[in-house]
Amino acid sequence: MENPVVQLLDTGNLVCREEKGDHVVWQSFDYPGNIMLPGMAMGSNLVTGHERYYTSWRSVDDPSPGRFSYRVDPNGFPQALLWKDSVLWTRTGPWIGSHSSGNPTYSRNEISTIHFTLNEEEVHYGIDLVSTNSSPITFFMLHPNGDSKFYVWNYQKENWMVFLTLHGNDCDRYALCGPYGICNKDRSPRCECMKGFTPRFPDRWRLLDWSGGCVRRKKLDCKSKEGFQKYSGVKLPDTRHSWYDMSLNVDDCRRLCLKNCSCAAYATADERRGGRGCFLWFTPLIDITGYNDDGQDIYVRMPTSELGKRWKRRDLIAIFWVLTVPFALLFLHMYKKRKAKRKERVKFSSEDVRLNKNGTEDLDLPLFKFTTVAKATNNFSDDNKLGEGGFGPVYKVIILLPTMCFISTCLFI
Repeated sequence: MENPVVQLLDTGNLVCREEKGDHVVWQSFDYPGNIMLPGMAMGSNLVTGHERYYTSWRSVDDPSPGRFSYRVDPNGFPQALLWKDSVLWTRTGPWIGSHSSGNPTYSRNEISTIHFTLNEEEVHYGIDLVSTNSSPITFFMLHPNGDSKFYVWNYQKENWMVFLTLHGNDCDRYALCGPYGICNKDRSPRCECMKGFTPRFPDRWRLLDWSGGCVRRKKLDCKSKEGFQKYSGVKLPDTRHSWYDMSLNVDDCRRLCLKNCSCAAYATADERRGGRGCFLWFTPLIDITGYNDDGQDIYVRMPTSELGKRWKRRDLIAIFWVLTVPFALLFLHMYKKRKAKRKERVKFSSEDVRLNKNGTEDLDLPLFKFTTVAKATNNFSDDNKLGEGGFGPVYKVIILLPTMCFISTCLFI
């Protein structure tokens, strides 16, 4: 290269290029330190193998490489990981369309946004300003103690202000609750097992040592019926050993997981537009965080005996009609039967009714038709005759009514 030129751009990128032309031979953005500026990216060139990652200083006044490094792991579905030496310290979670699963609040700031690129040539995360007009001065810094903070310049106070801190609570520590444990910073204690799971080491769990995680109460056997338990508002589990396909929808994802006995869970890979893409996990689910008002949905494979019955609207309607219709028919049948019995009781004709002095019906005593009396006395047979007095003969009769049977005497005039 003849006549190289070194130039510091307005973006903060120091470039080495040819004097004539725009071909860049070297640029500082490809070799970051502990600071990330808008326009920079973190990730790998899958063709050349060159990796861009961030390393903390050893101390606030020692710029030599420190113990913490921030880099993108390309295994499984790529995600940003923070390492402390060789120990995985924290994880932002996979990209789900508008933000990382573990950083739902970042998508709501008005200063900068994070973008994610994944193709055959490269995989990286980058920072962009929301607006290039009158943009604030902002940057990201990885501190010697592992803190990850975004700063913005306050023009009024003329100082740097922290507007966002990543990994600022206990639940950001990698795998704090172990496999199949869910961490929630607003809950005490922080960790709990998923439904259908129990602590692997109960004694340690009670002492707030959750690292052993949880195990299933009932193992999967892939012979009996199995379903999925839905968890909403979570940071998706570690995706380094996951499988993904961005062309599938959530229904395809469910069917694919259900067909494979080794599939432990599934989730949509992109939450936008109703959800698309598919994540499948084939290893124990680890490093799950629960959020109160953010996060993603995940469906965990469970035996149907652990799921319980979840009633749908059509099920409730069917049950209502199954229970209501027979009772309604029974009530209607009993009503008609009682009404018919009342009609079968003694009927009164005008010649059978004796009027009192006021001309009203006197119903203190039962009244019978002449045909009824004749039938009851066997047509006034002497065999039924008890005697005879001043009012005429007295007969013994037996009357059978619908609700009672009684023996009485009948006075015939």
